[in-house]
Amino acid sequence: MRVRKEKPIFRGLTIAGAGNLGGSAQWTDANIARWVELREGKFVRVSAGPGHGSASASGPIPRNGDVIPGADGGGGGGGGGAGCGHGKVGKGLGEEVTHVVCTGEEFRRMGGVVKAALKRPKTCQIITLDWLEDSMFAKRRLPEEPYSHLRVLKRERERERMRLRVIKGLEKAVREVNPNLYHIYCDDLFWYKVELTREGEEAGVQERYELSLFESNNARPHLYWFVAKYFKKKGDSQPKIHRPSHAPGVFAREFAEFEDFFRIKTGIPWAQRLIKAGTTEKTFFQYQPPTGGKPVGWVPAECIPADAVEVATGDGAVRNAHDSSGQKGPKSVCTEGK
Repeated sequence: MRVRKEKPIFRGLTIAGAGNLGGSAQWTDANIARWVELREGKFVRVSAGPGHGSASASGPIPRNGDVIPGADGGGGGGGGGAGCGHGKVGKGLGEEVTHVVCTGEEFRRMGGVVKAALKRPKTCQIITLDWLEDSMFAKRRLPEEPYSHLRVLKRERERERMRLRVIKGLEKAVREVNPNLYHIYCDDLFWYKVELTREGEEAGVQERYELSLFESNNARPHLYWFVAKYFKKKGDSQPKIHRPSHAPGVFAREFAEFEDFFRIKTGIPWAQRLIKAGTTEKTFFQYQPPTGGKPVGWVPAECIPADAVEVATGDGAVRNAHDSSGQKGPKSVCTEGK
């Protein structure tokens, strides 16, 4: 019986099978090799593993009531193992191999064939049997991306990464603030995340507090939360958390908590932090204001140092870095820069 001429959709391709390919009983190595060759490609086996289909007479493969064009006629019996009929057997993944077909289970098993293909991501695609089948039915070579095992793996890893991020956020929320829902509050000039330090009794030991005022990302009106972290020494990976409020609240309440904590630990009011910095005893924690023209936050006019410098503001205007025209309270919505 004359075999119908098929479009050469696999011209120049060498497709290798790895492990059990799944599919119906018709998907033997002999049949796959014949169908691929009809479309001017080559199907090979690169490992001497067990077969992936029982011997069967070649013929049409049912798929939603259709048959694969060119699947009729020609030999197809003789076993579906690695050494059957038309499938060439080799011991390594040659450079000529352009595609590796395998199941998701075989891909996750990471056998030798899959590992070898992973080392050649630009020249060797790792795809499912569906790509082969769908391409033959469509009579054209379909894009490999939707059938790629690597794409599935990346999606799974991304889902796992997001799952762990949520879990980490929830765990962190119990102790401090969920970073997925809050960011460091910023007014027009200043990020409200400050550091206090104190030299310990032992040489080289420095205690540290990190004071942060958080603002909600989406809640309207915005909610605020004050949190302080205490690091007993440099490199401390498990700081103690101080969060006086059990729930977020309005700006005035949480900013008052921020100011009170700063005053208790440094011995100076927050409003006087610039003119009194470095004037307290060593038993207090010390605050070092930003230098070099960096924003220092709003302070009353009477607490502006004589050597205050002028800096450019976000709107392009130039004004004193400690311009007393500002008012306490939320001034702008922004997220912490990275």
